[in-house]
Amino acid sequence: MKIKISDSIISVERESKYLGLIFDSQLRFRSQVSKVVRASFISLRNLYKNKDFLNYKLKKQLCEALVLSQSNYCNFVYGPCLDQKSKRQLQKVQNSCIRLIYGLRSRDHVTYKLDMLNWLNIEDRQKLHFA
Repeated sequence: MKIKISDSIISVERESKYLGLIFDSQLRFRSQVSKVVRASFISLRNLYKNKDFLNYKLKKQLCEALVLSQSNYCNFVYGPCLDQKSKRQLQKVQNSCIRLIYGLRSRDHVTYKLDMLNWLNIEDRQKLHFA
């Protein structure tokens, strides 16, 4: 597809970054989610290195501030456009935070812990931010 304005052809880009949000040509935000997930797991890895020195309250605060805040940024823009795969990736990040906070293993079920933390799952967080 070519766009022509006043005898000038404007190239179409597959992705564009604006204010830290990566827009793709189909508005699926897969690159944005990938970037958020990658950065979140880097932060989580650093928290896991120090988990023995952190208490429950501090782990929760650090997960909210360093990890989940990354998915909250511009969530109201890209949240409604996400497919199930992207939502699952973001939910895995939140589940990893819960495992860090409670010292659970990678295969332990974590859904019941959301209520204990007063957290919403990723899909409900997106609805709240959109509202």
